[in-house]
Amino acid sequence: MKIFVTGPDTADSFTHNVAHTFRAMGHAVVTDPTEAFPMLRSAAGRGLEEIVSLVSARWRRRRGKRALRIAEEARPDLTVMCTLTFDPETVRRLHRASGGRVVCWYGDSAANLRRDHLLSGEYDAVFAKDEQLVGVLRSMLGIEAHHLPEACNPDWHRPLAECRSTAVVVAGTCYGYRNAIVGRLLEAGVNVRVYGPAPAAWVPGPVRAAHSGVFLDHTTKAGIFGEALACLGTFALSEGVHNVNCRIFETCACGGLLLAEDRAALTRYFDPGSEYLAYRSFEECLEHLGRLRDDYSAARVIRARAVKRAHGEHTYRHRLERMLAVLELA
Repeated sequence: MKIFVTGPDTADSFTHNVAHTFRAMGHAVVTDPTEAFPMLRSAAGRGLEEIVSLVSARWRRRRGKRALRIAEEARPDLTVMCTLTFDPETVRRLHRASGGRVVCWYGDSAANLRRDHLLSGEYDAVFAKDEQLVGVLRSMLGIEAHHLPEACNPDWHRPLAECRSTAVVVAGTCYGYRNAIVGRLLEAGVNVRVYGPAPAAWVPGPVRAAHSGVFLDHTTKAGIFGEALACLGTFALSEGVHNVNCRIFETCACGGLLLAEDRAALTRYFDPGSEYLAYRSFEECLEHLGRLRDDYSAARVIRARAVKRAHGEHTYRHRLERMLAVLELA
């Protein structure tokens, strides 16, 4: 089957993993290689992308036209938009240009839907990690919507290193709530190392100082997660309680010790105490870290169980096989 995968595409991104996995499954995949800004990892690059995406209708139209050209040339059987949404007319034109199915796999929180394009009803199906969003789309708008959480990619999310550090790793964007937690951990004397996009100027000084300057990708993530004492799993306050993020699956798949906020949604994928450690308060988080520092070996069984569960149930192949089955394309 020929599949067109489009969306913000950098190394180890959502789009990157979806395209890579479809290829590994034996499909012919075409992508849009110019989607991501080359400076995305820097503060200046992320700011530029944000400004352009918010104020430039012309840029959005050009992006849609580029996707249409690719669809016309490739004639894919399936177009998968990874968190990217186009206006209804562009989706209709994609259908005509390709002659195939067009779906969106929305891998972000519903709070980040800046436009209502996902609600247009023009997609053959919408897949989303937010169960509440899926319920609303189905019951209120009659949209063909299905729950499909994020995942891991065992080709590079796999155990490559043993724990040999006292560092607590925090990976991802430096948003307000995460910054506040990191700040409290630093004040408590915890060795915190932050990885991801360069922090903006408004991020508190201690958090910026804890930033490693490293943007984790498929070549570095497994080693960093595996070596760390623990990998902190936090969730943005705007992210619904029915969601978990991709870092949860990646941490467990890499053999990292996941130390995450307690939420019911997470227990659907991993067992607390057996495959990760959950905390209900800042004090409980510190208690877990104290026990881990005293006995590195105590977490080995938890790490091994988490790897087995992640690779056995939560890979991109599992998710994409589900998608194709729903579309009756398997």
